[in-house]
Amino acid sequence: MTIADTIVDFTANHPKAAIFIQGSTLSRTRLYQMDIAAFWSNIVEIFNVIGYTQDQWAPFKKGINYEAFLVQRK
Repeated sequence: MTIADTIVDFTANHPKAAIFIQGSTLSRTRLYQMDIAAFWSNIVEIFNVIGYTQDQWAPFKKGINYEAFLVQRK
């Protein structure tokens, strides 16, 4: 089971939960960002994703480097 599968399963049972995602290193966080971008068309149908950068949260956009992510079911 992947992290994505776990998030989908968990939020199916807890739809109001917000999932905070941050890698243990900057490169791990970047890997998570690349996965979000790669599967964006599937993710955006189910989840709202916001990214943290420059001391603020904003809706996820491809091409911006984020420090962390917050994911919540729509």
